[in-house]
Amino acid sequence: MPGLAQEVPSASIPEHLKPFWHSNFWSFHTTEWWRRNWERSEVVEVDRAYLVPNGWKLWLTSEEVSAKWHDEVSEKVVDEAGLLRVDKERYLGFTRMVARRNPSI
Repeated sequence: MPGLAQEVPSASIPEHLKPFWHSNFWSFHTTEWWRRNWERSEVVEVDRAYLVPNGWKLWLTSEEVSAKWHDEVSEKVVDEAGLLRVDKERYLGFTRMVARRNPSI
């Protein structure tokens, strides 16, 4: 799922992201943030949590293919392809987490 290579400071959005930033993006976090929250619940044990290598490029490819597939004007609020092109994984990427349910619960 979309995630962050580093947390975005809550006091200020990086300049290169400001033209594209949408309030929904505040739900994006680093794998470390997600690991901490999942493990705190004690419901799951996290086996792996990492930023997918070149995940931003996979996300960008998905956005580009979607744009070509649909001829109609997109109703998207955010130009995610533009966002990913300017960011180049400084902040945005794709996260992968694998967890197992805690057998003692």
